Amino acid sequence: MLLKCDENKPCGNCARHGVLCSLIDPTVPPPVPALKREPSAASLNRRKLEAEQARKDSASTIPASLPIDYVLNPSPAAAKGASEGASPEADPFPYLSKFANRSDAIQPNYWVRDLELMHHWVTQAYKTITPRPEFAAIWISYTPKTAVLHHHLMHELLAFSALHMAYLQTDQTRPFYGLGIHHQDLAIRSLRKVLPNMSPDNAGALALTSALLVLTVFASRGMDAVGKPPGPVIEDLMDVFELIQGILKILMTGAASVFQGPFAAFMSGAPVHTPSPAVFSHIETHIDYLSNLITARPDMSVGEKAEVAGVLMGFRTILGMYCVPHKDSKELRFLFALTLSFSPEFLEKLKARQAPAMAIMSVYAVALRAAENEFWFMQGWAERLMRAIGEVVDETWQGAVKWPWEYVVIEAEMCRMQANVALD
Repeated sequence: MLLKCDENKPCGNCARHGVLCSLIDPTVPPPVPALKREPSAASLNRRKLEAEQARKDSASTIPASLPIDYVLNPSPAAAKGASEGASPEADPFPYLSKFANRSDAIQPNYWVRDLELMHHWVTQAYKTITPRPEFAAIWISYTPKTAVLHHHLMHELLAFSALHMAYLQTDQTRPFYGLGIHHQDLAIRSLRKVLPNMSPDNAGALALTSALLVLTVFASRGMDAVGKPPGPVIEDLMDVFELIQGILKILMTGAASVFQGPFAAFMSGAPVHTPSPAVFSHIETHIDYLSNLITARPDMSVGEKAEVAGVLMGFRTILGMYCVPHKDSKELRFLFALTLSFSPEFLEKLKARQAPAMAIMSVYAVALRAAENEFWFMQGWAERLMRAIGEVVDETWQGAVKWPWEYVVIEAEMCRMQANVALD
């Protein structure tokens, strides 16, 4: 039977019989129309069930908005620290482990909120770190740009910003605190992986992340302790001391690169004269008083007295270093310098709550209070420490801690009373 061509491309007969049509390019396969069939009831039910299951699977596996860690590190597996799950002896960075959450699950975090945090960083948060206006361009422009390449720094910027918003917006403290802890945790996880591979290219970013991490640790643990008894403040502080000293040892290996990079300006002297805080002279007087008091104690050996005298002499030397005219943020610099001066032997005595060590820590509590007056992220630490000291020292040591108690605790109570009167 002769098949007549209808001259369509392809013609109807060729398409119906599934043969190549001479009217079209022979390299292009002809379309074969699908047969139209009415689906059976069973088929419709099966398709409906499959579509419903696919919808449920999609809803259970795709978050409403990608967390920032997925955006920056698009891996389906949750990030883990270099030695999480291993024994403490195998962990090369134990001072970081104490500040990382134990859960490996990625916490929900919305990108819109992270944009809000970055906006807060470039408009307000960075100003609370240093009063020097010449650093503004570095904080606003160069630092976020660097953070895009170094994710540990990005998370620390967002953590600092979130915790600052938690401090400012008291009706939203818990949500912003949660965001701050989330980003701090991600910063630590990323930092652990990068620290062993320090190079001239990343030394500056690592140094800045480490410095900001210390500030956010003070802020986060201080906020977490609000409304709680003094509790383990000594242990909390010792964790922070270990963090600061541990990170410093590693960063010293990249110090030359930091001093040659764009962040070196942060370590330069202030261009204008900055007066020393009035409390510095009182600290100096109290150090001398404490030295004489301990020298006269009959219940301490010569060796114990010499050890305490050495610590107090170190305090006095450090205080003199930060009383010079061209040092800014003197309260914070003095506090961190004191932290770096603590020896392992002194920290062991502090852990044991020995009276001489607690008396020395009363000086540190005053330094904390001085920093707290200038920096929001130090809030609450001084009073917690001083109350813990007051619970330990007996009446024979009351004279050694009398002035620090008045400066820290009594002043804090008076401030609260004045605030309550103002509200009434």
